[in-house]
Amino acid sequence: MNFLFKIKHYVKPYFFESFYSCNPKISPNTDVSEKYWIEGYKKNIETGKWKFENGIPMGLYNHKWSGSLAKRTHISALTEYFFALNSVDDLCKKAKIVEFILMNLHEGRCVNGTKYYFWKTFISEHSDEYFVHGMGQGQILSLLTRARIDFPSMVAESSITKVANSYKLSIGEKNAFVNRSDGVIFEEYPHLTDEGKAVLNGWVLSIIGLYDYLHSGFSDPELTNTLEETICTLKAKLNEYDFGYWTLYNLPKSFKNIASAHYHGQHAVFLKTLALLTNDSEILYFAERIERYSKNYLYKILAMKTKVIANIVKYKRLYKTA
Repeated sequence: MNFLFKIKHYVKPYFFESFYSCNPKISPNTDVSEKYWIEGYKKNIETGKWKFENGIPMGLYNHKWSGSLAKRTHISALTEYFFALNSVDDLCKKAKIVEFILMNLHEGRCVNGTKYYFWKTFISEHSDEYFVHGMGQGQILSLLTRARIDFPSMVAESSITKVANSYKLSIGEKNAFVNRSDGVIFEEYPHLTDEGKAVLNGWVLSIIGLYDYLHSGFSDPELTNTLEETICTLKAKLNEYDFGYWTLYNLPKSFKNIASAHYHGQHAVFLKTLALLTNDSEILYFAERIERYSKNYLYKILAMKTKVIANIVKYKRLYKTA
Protein backbone atom coordinates (compact mmCIF):
# COMPACT_ATOMS: atom_id res chain seq x y z
CA MET A 1 0.00 0.00 0.00
CA ASN A 2 1.61 3.27 -1.07
CA PHE A 3 1.93 6.40 1.05
CA LEU A 4 -0.51 8.46 -1.06
CA PHE A 5 -3.22 5.84 -0.63
CA LYS A 6 -2.70 5.84 3.14
CA ILE A 7 -3.21 9.60 3.20
CA LYS A 8 -6.38 9.39 1.10
CA HIS A 9 -7.90 6.37 2.79
CA TYR A 10 -6.87 6.71 6.44
CA VAL A 11 -5.82 10.31 7.19
CA LYS A 12 -8.26 12.25 5.01
CA PRO A 13 -11.33 10.80 6.83
CA TYR A 14 -10.36 12.77 9.97
CA PHE A 15 -11.35 15.92 8.09
CA PHE A 16 -14.37 14.69 6.12
CA GLU A 17 -17.57 12.78 6.80
CA SER A 18 -17.53 9.01 6.23
CA PHE A 19 -18.81 8.05 2.79
CA TYR A 20 -20.57 5.00 4.26
CA SER A 21 -24.26 5.27 5.10
CA CYS A 22 -27.24 3.08 5.93
CA ASN A 23 -29.63 2.00 3.22
CA PRO A 24 -32.67 4.26 3.81
CA LYS A 25 -35.07 1.35 3.21
CA ILE A 26 -33.98 -0.51 6.36
CA SER A 27 -36.74 -1.32 8.82
CA PRO A 28 -36.89 -3.83 11.71
CA ASN A 29 -36.61 -7.48 10.65
CA THR A 30 -36.34 -6.58 6.97
CA ASP A 31 -35.75 -9.56 4.72
CA VAL A 32 -32.77 -9.56 2.37
CA SER A 33 -33.18 -7.89 -1.03
CA GLU A 34 -30.69 -7.21 -3.86
CA LYS A 35 -29.29 -4.05 -2.26
CA TYR A 36 -26.91 -4.33 0.68
CA TRP A 37 -27.80 -2.61 3.95
CA ILE A 38 -24.69 -0.42 3.83
CA GLU A 39 -24.09 2.06 1.03
CA GLY A 40 -20.96 3.90 -0.09
CA TYR A 41 -18.75 1.06 -1.35
CA LYS A 42 -18.87 2.56 -4.85
CA LYS A 43 -16.55 5.27 -3.54
CA ASN A 44 -13.80 2.66 -3.29
CA ILE A 45 -13.99 2.18 -7.05
CA GLU A 46 -13.87 5.93 -7.65
CA THR A 47 -10.84 6.39 -5.39
CA GLY A 48 -8.96 3.46 -6.94
CA LYS A 49 -8.75 1.48 -3.71
CA TRP A 50 -8.34 -1.84 -5.53
CA LYS A 51 -5.98 -3.11 -8.19
CA PHE A 52 -7.54 -5.70 -10.51
CA GLU A 53 -6.36 -8.85 -12.21
CA ASN A 54 -8.71 -10.70 -14.58
CA GLY A 55 -11.61 -8.74 -13.12
CA ILE A 56 -10.75 -9.73 -9.53
CA PRO A 57 -9.91 -7.01 -6.96
CA MET A 58 -6.59 -7.65 -5.26
CA GLY A 59 -5.88 -7.39 -1.54
CA LEU A 60 -4.39 -4.14 -0.26
CA TYR A 61 -1.39 -5.79 1.37
CA ASN A 62 -0.90 -9.02 -0.53
CA HIS A 63 -1.52 -8.13 -4.19
CA LYS A 64 2.21 -8.29 -4.96
CA TRP A 65 2.59 -11.80 -3.56
CA SER A 66 3.35 -14.71 -5.81
CA GLY A 67 0.77 -17.47 -5.99
CA SER A 68 -2.84 -17.93 -7.01
CA LEU A 69 -5.40 -15.15 -7.31
CA ALA A 70 -7.22 -16.60 -4.30
CA LYS A 71 -4.09 -16.08 -2.22
CA ARG A 72 -3.48 -12.54 -3.48
CA THR A 73 -6.98 -11.19 -3.08
CA HIS A 74 -8.90 -10.70 0.16
CA ILE A 75 -12.42 -11.81 0.90
CA SER A 76 -13.38 -8.30 2.00
CA ALA A 77 -12.13 -6.88 -1.29
CA LEU A 78 -14.27 -9.39 -3.19
CA THR A 79 -17.44 -8.80 -1.21
CA GLU A 80 -17.11 -5.02 -0.98
CA TYR A 81 -16.51 -4.81 -4.73
CA PHE A 82 -19.66 -6.88 -5.26
CA PHE A 83 -21.63 -4.46 -3.08
CA ALA A 84 -20.08 -1.51 -4.94
CA LEU A 85 -21.30 -2.97 -8.23
CA ASN A 86 -24.89 -2.65 -6.96
CA SER A 87 -24.58 1.05 -7.74
CA VAL A 88 -23.75 0.43 -11.39
CA ASP A 89 -25.90 -2.68 -11.96
CA ASP A 90 -23.14 -4.60 -13.72
CA LEU A 91 -24.42 -8.18 -13.52
CA CYS A 92 -21.52 -9.62 -15.53
CA LYS A 93 -18.91 -8.33 -13.10
CA LYS A 94 -21.02 -9.40 -10.13
CA ALA A 95 -21.40 -12.90 -11.57
CA LYS A 96 -17.62 -13.15 -11.97
CA ILE A 97 -17.09 -12.36 -8.29
CA VAL A 98 -19.74 -14.88 -7.20
CA GLU A 99 -18.24 -17.60 -9.39
CA PHE A 100 -14.73 -16.87 -8.08
CA ILE A 101 -15.82 -17.07 -4.45
CA LEU A 102 -17.75 -20.31 -4.93
CA MET A 103 -14.79 -21.88 -6.74
CA ASN A 104 -12.41 -21.03 -3.90
CA LEU A 105 -14.41 -21.95 -0.84
CA HIS A 106 -13.03 -24.89 1.15
CA GLU A 107 -15.06 -27.58 2.87
CA GLY A 108 -14.63 -28.85 6.40
CA ARG A 109 -16.61 -30.99 8.83
CA CYS A 110 -17.73 -30.22 12.35
CA VAL A 111 -17.15 -32.89 14.99
CA ASN A 112 -20.75 -34.04 14.48
CA GLY A 113 -20.16 -34.46 10.76
CA THR A 114 -21.91 -31.26 9.62
CA LYS A 115 -20.26 -29.85 6.52
CA TYR A 116 -19.27 -26.21 6.36
CA TYR A 117 -17.57 -23.87 3.89
CA PHE A 118 -14.85 -21.37 4.71
CA TRP A 119 -12.52 -18.95 2.96
CA LYS A 120 -8.77 -19.20 3.58
CA THR A 121 -7.04 -15.91 4.40
CA PHE A 122 -3.32 -16.59 4.05
CA ILE A 123 -0.92 -15.15 6.59
CA SER A 124 2.21 -14.79 4.46
CA GLU A 125 3.38 -15.09 0.89
CA HIS A 126 5.63 -18.13 1.32
CA SER A 127 3.43 -20.16 3.63
CA ASP A 128 0.20 -22.11 3.33
CA GLU A 129 -0.75 -21.09 6.87
CA TYR A 130 -4.12 -19.37 6.98
CA PHE A 131 -6.95 -18.31 9.26
CA VAL A 132 -10.71 -17.99 8.81
CA HIS A 133 -11.72 -14.35 8.81
CA GLY A 134 -14.86 -13.97 10.91
CA MET A 135 -15.89 -10.78 9.17
CA GLY A 136 -15.28 -12.41 5.80
CA GLN A 137 -17.59 -15.33 6.60
CA GLY A 138 -20.35 -12.85 7.38
CA GLN A 139 -19.66 -10.86 4.23
CA ILE A 140 -19.85 -14.06 2.18
CA LEU A 141 -23.28 -14.77 3.64
CA SER A 142 -24.41 -11.22 2.86
CA LEU A 143 -23.13 -11.60 -0.70
CA LEU A 144 -24.46 -15.09 -1.43
CA THR A 145 -27.93 -14.41 -0.05
CA ARG A 146 -28.16 -11.51 -2.50
CA ALA A 147 -26.44 -13.33 -5.36
CA ARG A 148 -29.09 -16.04 -5.05
CA ILE A 149 -31.63 -13.36 -6.05
CA ASP A 150 -29.61 -12.20 -9.08
CA PHE A 151 -28.23 -15.61 -10.09
CA PRO A 152 -30.53 -18.36 -8.76
CA SER A 153 -29.02 -21.03 -11.01
CA MET A 154 -25.47 -20.22 -9.89
CA VAL A 155 -25.91 -20.11 -6.10
CA ALA A 156 -27.19 -23.29 -4.49
CA GLU A 157 -28.99 -23.03 -1.15
CA SER A 158 -26.71 -25.77 0.16
CA SER A 159 -23.65 -23.58 -0.47
CA ILE A 160 -25.11 -20.74 1.58
CA THR A 161 -26.07 -23.12 4.39
CA LYS A 162 -22.57 -24.58 4.49
CA VAL A 163 -21.07 -21.09 4.93
CA ALA A 164 -23.56 -20.45 7.75
CA ASN A 165 -22.55 -23.73 9.38
CA SER A 166 -19.09 -22.27 10.01
CA TYR A 167 -20.73 -20.27 12.83
CA LYS A 168 -21.30 -23.57 14.66
CA LEU A 169 -17.58 -24.00 15.35
CA SER A 170 -15.94 -22.62 18.49
CA ILE A 171 -12.39 -21.34 18.89
CA GLY A 172 -10.28 -24.33 19.80
CA GLU A 173 -11.67 -26.21 16.80
CA LYS A 174 -10.00 -26.03 13.40
CA ASN A 175 -11.17 -23.09 11.24
CA ALA A 176 -13.26 -21.54 14.03
CA PHE A 177 -13.82 -17.82 14.55
CA VAL A 178 -16.62 -17.88 17.16
CA ASN A 179 -15.19 -17.09 20.58
CA ARG A 180 -17.41 -18.45 23.36
CA SER A 181 -15.02 -17.84 26.25
CA ASP A 182 -16.76 -14.59 27.29
CA GLY A 183 -20.22 -14.52 25.79
CA VAL A 184 -20.30 -15.01 22.01
CA ILE A 185 -17.89 -12.92 19.93
CA PHE A 186 -17.29 -13.32 16.20
CA GLU A 187 -13.56 -12.75 15.85
CA GLU A 188 -12.22 -11.06 12.75
CA TYR A 189 -8.73 -12.34 13.58
CA PRO A 190 -9.23 -15.56 15.57
CA HIS A 191 -5.51 -16.35 15.42
CA LEU A 192 -4.66 -13.05 17.19
CA THR A 193 -7.04 -12.99 20.14
CA ASP A 194 -4.25 -11.93 22.51
CA GLU A 195 -3.60 -8.69 20.59
CA GLY A 196 -6.62 -8.27 18.30
CA LYS A 197 -9.59 -9.47 20.33
CA ALA A 198 -13.15 -8.48 19.40
CA VAL A 199 -12.40 -6.18 16.46
CA LEU A 200 -15.60 -4.14 16.37
CA ASN A 201 -16.22 -3.56 12.66
CA GLY A 202 -15.53 -7.22 11.87
CA TRP A 203 -17.78 -8.47 14.66
CA VAL A 204 -20.71 -6.31 13.54
CA LEU A 205 -20.42 -7.26 9.86
CA SER A 206 -20.23 -10.91 10.86
CA ILE A 207 -23.43 -10.45 12.88
CA ILE A 208 -25.13 -8.77 9.93
CA GLY A 209 -24.08 -11.69 7.71
CA LEU A 210 -25.74 -14.18 10.04
CA TYR A 211 -28.80 -11.94 10.21
CA ASP A 212 -28.93 -11.99 6.41
CA TYR A 213 -28.83 -15.77 6.35
CA LEU A 214 -31.70 -16.05 8.81
CA HIS A 215 -33.73 -13.45 6.87
CA SER A 216 -33.35 -15.10 3.48
CA GLY A 217 -35.74 -18.00 3.95
CA PHE A 218 -33.34 -20.17 5.95
CA SER A 219 -34.22 -21.51 9.38
CA ASP A 220 -31.79 -22.86 11.98
CA PRO A 221 -32.68 -22.71 15.69
CA GLU A 222 -29.04 -23.15 16.75
CA LEU A 223 -27.89 -20.20 14.63
CA THR A 224 -30.87 -18.10 15.71
CA ASN A 225 -29.75 -18.65 19.29
CA THR A 226 -26.16 -17.81 18.37
CA LEU A 227 -27.32 -14.56 16.77
CA GLU A 228 -29.27 -13.58 19.87
CA GLU A 229 -26.37 -14.45 22.17
CA THR A 230 -23.77 -12.49 20.20
CA ILE A 231 -26.01 -9.41 20.08
CA CYS A 232 -26.44 -9.63 23.86
CA THR A 233 -22.65 -9.91 24.24
CA LEU A 234 -22.10 -6.95 21.93
CA LYS A 235 -24.51 -4.78 23.91
CA ALA A 236 -22.80 -5.75 27.17
CA LYS A 237 -19.42 -4.71 25.77
CA LEU A 238 -20.31 -1.63 23.70
CA ASN A 239 -19.26 0.89 26.33
CA GLU A 240 -15.83 -0.71 26.47
CA TYR A 241 -15.29 0.59 22.92
CA ASP A 242 -16.10 4.18 23.91
CA PHE A 243 -12.94 6.11 24.78
CA GLY A 244 -14.85 9.26 25.65
CA TYR A 245 -14.22 11.06 22.38
CA TRP A 246 -13.63 8.22 19.89
CA THR A 247 -14.08 4.48 19.50
CA LEU A 248 -11.61 1.66 19.90
CA TYR A 249 -10.78 -0.68 17.05
CA ASN A 250 -10.66 -3.68 19.37
CA LEU A 251 -10.50 -4.65 23.04
CA PRO A 252 -9.20 -4.40 25.73
CA LYS A 253 -9.96 -0.78 26.54
CA SER A 254 -6.73 1.13 26.05
CA PHE A 255 -5.57 4.21 24.13
CA LYS A 256 -3.33 1.81 22.20
CA ASN A 257 -6.40 0.35 20.52
CA ILE A 258 -7.98 3.60 19.35
CA ALA A 259 -9.52 3.34 15.88
CA SER A 260 -8.50 5.32 12.84
CA ALA A 261 -11.09 7.76 11.46
CA HIS A 262 -11.84 5.26 8.70
CA TYR A 263 -12.87 2.56 11.18
CA HIS A 264 -14.56 4.97 13.58
CA GLY A 265 -16.83 6.01 10.72
CA GLN A 266 -17.55 2.38 9.95
CA HIS A 267 -18.41 1.69 13.60
CA ALA A 268 -21.14 4.35 13.60
CA VAL A 269 -22.70 3.21 10.31
CA PHE A 270 -22.41 -0.54 10.88
CA LEU A 271 -23.86 -0.33 14.39
CA LYS A 272 -26.69 1.93 13.23
CA THR A 273 -27.47 -0.57 10.48
CA LEU A 274 -27.58 -3.44 12.97
CA ALA A 275 -29.71 -1.40 15.36
CA LEU A 276 -32.27 -0.58 12.66
CA LEU A 277 -32.44 -4.19 11.47
CA THR A 278 -32.95 -5.57 14.96
CA ASN A 279 -34.98 -2.63 16.31
CA ASP A 280 -32.52 -2.22 19.16
CA SER A 281 -32.65 1.19 20.84
CA GLU A 282 -29.56 0.51 22.99
CA ILE A 283 -27.30 -0.14 20.00
CA LEU A 284 -28.86 2.81 18.14
CA TYR A 285 -28.18 5.14 21.07
CA PHE A 286 -24.52 4.12 21.11
CA ALA A 287 -24.21 4.46 17.32
CA GLU A 288 -25.66 7.97 17.34
CA ARG A 289 -23.42 8.98 20.24
CA ILE A 290 -20.22 7.95 18.50
CA GLU A 291 -21.48 9.50 15.27
CA ARG A 292 -21.55 12.85 17.09
CA TYR A 293 -17.88 12.40 18.00
CA SER A 294 -17.10 12.51 14.28
CA LYS A 295 -18.70 15.95 14.02
CA ASN A 296 -16.55 17.45 16.77
CA TYR A 297 -13.40 18.96 15.27
CA LEU A 298 -11.48 18.93 18.57
CA TYR A 299 -12.34 15.26 19.10
CA LYS A 300 -11.01 14.45 15.62
CA ILE A 301 -7.71 16.19 16.29
CA LEU A 302 -7.39 14.49 19.66
CA ALA A 303 -8.21 11.11 18.12
CA MET A 304 -5.59 11.56 15.41
CA LYS A 305 -2.92 12.54 17.93
CA THR A 306 -3.86 9.58 20.13
CA LYS A 307 -3.63 7.29 17.11
CA VAL A 308 -0.12 8.49 16.29
CA ILE A 309 1.03 7.98 19.89
CA ALA A 310 -0.60 4.55 20.01
CA ASN A 311 1.19 3.46 16.84
CA ILE A 312 4.56 4.65 18.16
CA VAL A 313 3.99 2.69 21.38
CA LYS A 314 2.62 -0.46 19.69
CA TYR A 315 4.41 -0.60 16.36
CA LYS A 316 7.38 1.78 16.71
CA ARG A 317 6.14 3.77 13.72
CA LEU A 318 3.81 6.70 13.06
CA TYR A 319 1.04 5.04 11.19
CA LYS A 320 -0.80 1.77 10.93
CA THR A 321 -4.20 1.37 9.36
CA ALA A 322 -6.45 -0.06 12.11
